[in-house]
Amino acid sequence: YRVEVLKGENWVAWKTRMDCILHLFDLFEYIQGQVQKPDPENTNAYDTWCRHDNIARFLILINISDEEMPHIYEGSTAAGMWRNLSSVHEA
Repeated sequence: YRVEVLKGENWVAWKTRMDCILHLFDLFEYIQGQVQKPDPENTNAYDTWCRHDNIARFLILINISDEEMPHIYEGSTAAGMWRNLSSVHEA
């Protein structure tokens, strides 16, 4: 699913559409940081968390403009990327 890419001035509309998409794929909790990264020794849980977090990161990445990339560069998780974008656009 693609939405109009985030270009700064469309944050509210973009965030609303992305919330819908992330809920649809049961990934909203990942961007909110509500699903904690499991211990790598718990292989199944860790692999599942990594896969879901990567999907959420991918959905964010493909739906932002190049100008927004610096805001997510240091976000190592979907929650970090979302937090960075929120802090820029809701400040």
